[in-house]
Amino acid sequence: MSSYRDAGVDQDAADALIATYAELAAKTGTGGDAAGFAGLLPLDEVLRRGYKRPALAASTDTVGTKIDLLRRTGHHRTAGWDSVAMNVDDVVCCGAEPLLFVDCIATERLDPDEATEIVTGVAEACIEAGCRLVGGETAQLPGLLTHGSYEVMGACVGVVDLDQAWGPHRVRDGDTIVGLAASGLHSNGYSLVRRVLGDDQPPDFVLTPTAIYARKLLAVAADVEVHAAAHVTGGGIPGNAGRAVPDGLEPDLDFQAWPRPAVYDWLGDRGVSELEMLATFNLGVGMILITPAAGDVIARLTDLGVDAWVIGQVTAS
Repeated sequence: MSSYRDAGVDQDAADALIATYAELAAKTGTGGDAAGFAGLLPLDEVLRRGYKRPALAASTDTVGTKIDLLRRTGHHRTAGWDSVAMNVDDVVCCGAEPLLFVDCIATERLDPDEATEIVTGVAEACIEAGCRLVGGETAQLPGLLTHGSYEVMGACVGVVDLDQAWGPHRVRDGDTIVGLAASGLHSNGYSLVRRVLGDDQPPDFVLTPTAIYARKLLAVAADVEVHAAAHVTGGGIPGNAGRAVPDGLEPDLDFQAWPRPAVYDWLGDRGVSELEMLATFNLGVGMILITPAAGDVIARLTDLGVDAWVIGQVTAS
């Protein structure tokens, strides 16, 4: 007689992880039930934060093909961290405070140690971002994913006062563009990185966890006027900066305004053109803020331990 275990799904191992998941989630402040069908966050907690016109902001994303290098090198905790980073830093681009996160681990065969490391990374990143891990899913997909592989996805919900939300509607001609230092390549362009690597072992500098900016951006905005933000992901700096300005204006960028990390020399030495890097990678700037008070923004970011530079100005098209 065939069984679910014979088909490649170990439900007992999955059930045994629930207590571990619950312990990790509790460190982020959740009071939810890790074995439940959905995570809960009481709305009165949101209302107590003083929002006059609270609007929810939501994002979902994956770690992308970086996951293959992280899995192969045993950086499972970074896989969990990056799944949070890609979402919370999208949510904060409208000025929203990340509230809750849910993760989904899809694996070909469940390895409890790997899964625990992934969720540990998720919980640590949620603490860094100031949001709660309220639930998730561990899906076993034998025969669908390649042998030994896994994928990590997530979704974040945040809240912003609608009258204070950042975006292109607030950007004005003459605003300054501030670039925040990236921690590395973050989680974009890895299909190209993997092609460059071939069968070679990836160096550590392409495995660096993605920077989480969310709480630091909100701390800046509490003291200094911010008009818009752009998370530098797929499309590079030009593509994402353009999403933060309205029709009739454009970002005039100075690509000599900040030091370029050595990883881009490494890519260039392996045949990646300047134009390709410009269109694909963050080039050392992981987040952009558009503000009328660049000096104050940079000073506040410096206090928070973030390197930042004036990298351009908003001008009429």
